[in-house]
Amino acid sequence: MKSIKILSMVAVMIAVGLLSCKEEEKTVTPTPPVIPNYELITTGTWKLSARTNVDAVDIDGKDGPSKDLYSQMTECWRDDTIKFDSVGVTLRARRYAVKKCSGDPAIDTKTWSFSSDEKQLNWDGKTYDIKELNTSKMIINYKFSIPPDNYDVTETYVH
Repeated sequence: MKSIKILSMVAVMIAVGLLSCKEEEKTVTPTPPVIPNYELITTGTWKLSARTNVDAVDIDGKDGPSKDLYSQMTECWRDDTIKFDSVGVTLRARRYAVKKCSGDPAIDTKTWSFSSDEKQLNWDGKTYDIKELNTSKMIINYKFSIPPDNYDVTETYVH
């Protein structure tokens, strides 16, 4: 009889223990929608906010070598905005200068396209590696040489 009481108590304790366990609630974080690069680049206008080079160079001949190429650019280039758009099958980028550089057109039309994997931007005859492209920022990188200097330039554009 004593063993039946003990077994009954153990069974009740196990049942209470099992019933009191709640299954953990799983929190599902919604995944933000993926916006295609084509949509990201063609939405709004872009303004250059930074241009740097891996090595210090002197492009303006004024303050000596610096990795900050943006600070060495003339004001008429720093104030440009870029609009990537599509008209039919022709893709183009326009530069709208607020302050026009002497001899430069106020609107400069160039063609652009993405590589098939959309990791590179082909723009104005140059190929840029896309480091970041989102709703507010685009960071691109390109390399070229003007002997004796080699350039590894990163440009940041913002909306």
